[in-house]
Amino acid sequence: MNKKAFTLVELLVVISIIAMLLAILMPSLQKARLQGQRVVCGSNTKTLIYAMLLYTNENQQAFPNFSKDTEYVSDFYAMWGRKGTGPGVYKNGADKRPFNKYLGKFGENDEVKACMDPSDKGDPTWNNKSEYMYTGSSYRFNAAWWFSANRADRKITLPSYKTTNLYQPTQTIALSCATSDEFVGGTATASYGKPKGMRWHDVKKATANYAYTDGHIKYLTVAPGHTNSNYTWIPWKVTSTSVRGGQ
Repeated sequence: MNKKAFTLVELLVVISIIAMLLAILMPSLQKARLQGQRVVCGSNTKTLIYAMLLYTNENQQAFPNFSKDTEYVSDFYAMWGRKGTGPGVYKNGADKRPFNKYLGKFGENDEVKACMDPSDKGDPTWNNKSEYMYTGSSYRFNAAWWFSANRADRKITLPSYKTTNLYQPTQTIALSCATSDEFVGGTATASYGKPKGMRWHDVKKATANYAYTDGHIKYLTVAPGHTNSNYTWIPWKVTSTSVRGGQ
């Protein structure tokens, strides 16, 4: 019995239909993938804030204080995570990062999955290296220097505070995924340049999972400025003399 073969036209029609179906499905698949990664990031954020609160419970409600004599704090990624490839404290092993003991038992070169955002595409100003690989974590602790009009009045954010003396604990950020650093100049500065394009979770805008000092989590669009209706990076009452910060 002779079998009828497909003609070239029929093959082209089939290929065209498949291409059309892929074109229709791909945006939905991409959206589903981003949503899945966002959920994992939110879960990681919740795990890390619980670790931080366990730390404060064991340390008289105080947040970790470090780099007291350093104007620009580079340690806000080094509180947890793996050994990074970047310089300085980023090379601290997983066994040396203070919050890691609340996440599990880790050796120097172990991976710390709770600190890896699956959508981590890095920072364009760092040549898009994965922040998890470079710093050891995709998540940042709220630690930055703030200056008043009188430089002698400078103080650091959470490292100089306890959970018991925060001005607005339900509004104050404790940590976030690194996309919160979307605006050039840092998340905790009073003035900003152009956005960096750190769009890990949404292709159209920068968004981040934020953990607050009272333990709750929110997924929000990243906004310029240190304080808005959704959150503040400053643990004290903001006044007109709080002019800038450094990270």
